[in-house]
Amino acid sequence: TAKDVVVTLLSESGQWMAGPNSFVLEFVSAKTKQPLDVGKVTLSTTMVMPGMAPMKKGATITPDKTPGRYLAKISFPDTGSREVTVTWEVPAGKGSARFSINVR
Repeated sequence: TAKDVVVTLLSESGQWMAGPNSFVLEFVSAKTKQPLDVGKVTLSTTMVMPGMAPMKKGATITPDKTPGRYLAKISFPDTGSREVTVTWEVPAGKGSARFSINVR
């Protein structure tokens, strides 16, 4: 939850794996529980490895026909823990959420 916005990441397998992944991002108002159109959405991941530059990867995101839902794709070359940052921009301002996820 960030700035009264609940961000949910949904995928058929329930997890990300090495290789291509398709998933859905949903944005809902924490107050009204209604879907939110949050404008431009980005999702990036970072994998930190000792002695090396962080590996960064971005997702391709397109709005779905349903308000508050965004279809996304990302591909990972390998497994491991990633830090995920989701950002969005609406006329009222910008928002972001961060979480960790394990790519299996």
